[in-house]
Amino acid sequence: MADHDWEADPRPFSECLKAWVAERGWTRNQAAAELRVPRSTYDKWCDGGKCDREASLRRLMTLIDRAGP
Repeated sequence: MADHDWEADPRPFSECLKAWVAERGWTRNQAAAELRVPRSTYDKWCDGGKCDREASLRRLMTLIDRAGP
């Protein structure tokens, strides 16, 4: 699995979430659990909904990747 800097990724947050899940081979349920959010909230973000915590979540995604499996 590649070490990706999601904070620096210029793509929209929804695209980053989908790519992050695909790279890890997770389901949306697993990703929502890792980010400690309800599945409905995660789905909203994947559909392009506003996320007030985007910067923090991008950081968390990067840290999770760096921590490994």
